[in-house]
Amino acid sequence: MAGQASRYELLMKLASGGMATVYVGRVRGPLGFSRLVAIKRAHPHLLEDQTFARMLVDEAKLASRIHHPNVVAVLDIERDSRASESTDLRLVMEYVEGASLSELLQAAESKPGSLPAGVVVRIVLDACAGLQVAHELTDEQGKVLGIVHRDVSPHNILVGVDGLARLSDFGIAKETSKPGSTTTGSLKGKLAYMAPEYIGGGDIDARADVFALGVVLWEAIAQKKLFRGSNDLETLQRVATAIVPSLVEVSPAAAKAFDELLQVALARDPKERFSSARAFGNALEAEAGSAGLLASHAEVATVVRELAKDTLESRREQIKEVVRKLDAARTGASTADGPLRGSVDRAVALIEAEPTTPDAGAPGGVDATLGGSGISRPTEVPADSEIVVPRRSSGALKWFAAAGLGGAALAVGLLTFSGGAGREKSAATAGDAATSAAVAERSPSAAPSAPVGAAPSASASASVKPGASSPSMTAPSSSSWRGPSSRPAGQGPRPPTAGPAETVAPNPYHL
Repeated sequence: MAGQASRYELLMKLASGGMATVYVGRVRGPLGFSRLVAIKRAHPHLLEDQTFARMLVDEAKLASRIHHPNVVAVLDIERDSRASESTDLRLVMEYVEGASLSELLQAAESKPGSLPAGVVVRIVLDACAGLQVAHELTDEQGKVLGIVHRDVSPHNILVGVDGLARLSDFGIAKETSKPGSTTTGSLKGKLAYMAPEYIGGGDIDARADVFALGVVLWEAIAQKKLFRGSNDLETLQRVATAIVPSLVEVSPAAAKAFDELLQVALARDPKERFSSARAFGNALEAEAGSAGLLASHAEVATVVRELAKDTLESRREQIKEVVRKLDAARTGASTADGPLRGSVDRAVALIEAEPTTPDAGAPGGVDATLGGSGISRPTEVPADSEIVVPRRSSGALKWFAAAGLGGAALAVGLLTFSGGAGREKSAATAGDAATSAAVAERSPSAAPSAPVGAAPSASASASVKPGASSPSMTAPSSSSWRGPSSRPAGQGPRPPTAGPAETVAPNPYHL
């Protein structure tokens, strides 16, 4: 999408790390479509390194091929290179409303017992499912890519308010099937969750991720760090020895269910570990089920909403406020310089100047609404009364009036454009009418008629009441015509009057 403006709006910053900043964003579409997304935006200075840029693109390509409810989906990638001096690379991902496992653990520190072992087990089981899908990912020819995440940690396990945990951030994932994919001495990831063979410079596979997930499980149940030391060197030494204390000090029930399982998951020798994330998950689910330490997704959702309540509410309010301002700015910009802006302003001013309720002395009014639907029912109006239509200054009426003025302006434009054609049509109509009148005059059965402009006959004059206006040869004005109900009893509807070339009937809908 180079050279194009972004389709995504940045709403607020979620987090910032050494490589990128993650925002809550929004994508908009036609017919009012709108969706929140997470946008991972690489730091501009890092994009000067082509290796880093390729790594971010590889993450997008890899993660976009994984379709699983326990993996954060990558939806799009944007690269805006309109500016010559810098680039802007963004990964657009599924927005997970919730908190990371690390945030939940931090919130639980001040609330002992608020993150039960059963909830932790369910979260780790979801992470196992997501990892297994990544490990089994194949290319277009069906060849297993041998993906290793290499950064499994509480920070990269997102737990939503729906109770589902999702694995995220495949930024440093490794395809072990690629030539030259052997570790060359550089360590990527968090030291406290690295497998011993990775630190030692050996080859790694899916079992390295199993080790990292074992560390996550131990720390989440014990609610303290397993291998992290006071500095990086101490941390590396602890990982290399891989001594795993029992959970008995934390919870005897958890120790009985998980101590042996954790010794397998955290074995120093990868050959002694679970061979896959699926095997680890199956063993964990069996042990947790037997010990009654397996929570449902609904229970996980309840814990997330409780521990992250303040953060979620604050985030929602910030997003709502930013969206409101963006929408207001967009609406104003779309009408500020429009051709009908003056008409809209005048219409709104006129409506606001009118009283909000009808005159108390007016005979016309509005009855109770029909069934609360907002549709008004007119009351009976005396025959000799003017009809009073109450005006309301509601927002809907303002915009109906504005729309009416807009339609009128459009109609005037169309009439002006087609004025020549209208005049030719009027001339033709007048010619046809004159011909018809001549034929009628020569017809023996035609009744004699008074010439145009002649005085009314005696019989016609006699039917006019004293003080009433004489019948006119033009159409009645909209202000004087009151419809058939305003005629005196016995006389019936007012007869239409005719001009020299047309017959004009009163419009019963024009008040």
